[in-house]
Amino acid sequence: WLDSLRAYIFDNYRYALDRLAVVPELKVADLQATYLMWVDCREICDRLGITSAELANRLRVDAHVWFCAGSIYGTEGEGFLRVNLACPRATLEEALTRFVAYVQ
Repeated sequence: WLDSLRAYIFDNYRYALDRLAVVPELKVADLQATYLMWVDCREICDRLGITSAELANRLRVDAHVWFCAGSIYGTEGEGFLRVNLACPRATLEEALTRFVAYVQ
């Protein structure tokens, strides 16, 4: 079951990479033995004049998407959002669709 779970999460990661590629301002960090994907949103935050915490809050309130602000993990996480890939594909698809629509 563990191998199946790893493959499922990695497939979600590849899906997310493809889905987020439509927004050139977003960069995705390499997945490093985890189910949490780090999305570099610094260009988006700069364009909007907000922090990643503010972006995460706006996504939660306006787009009904709950990603964690990277800044909760320290100053080096500022400008990043953390996305949980250990979820059903349909959930990830809906969240990323809303996210992309919001940042575009």
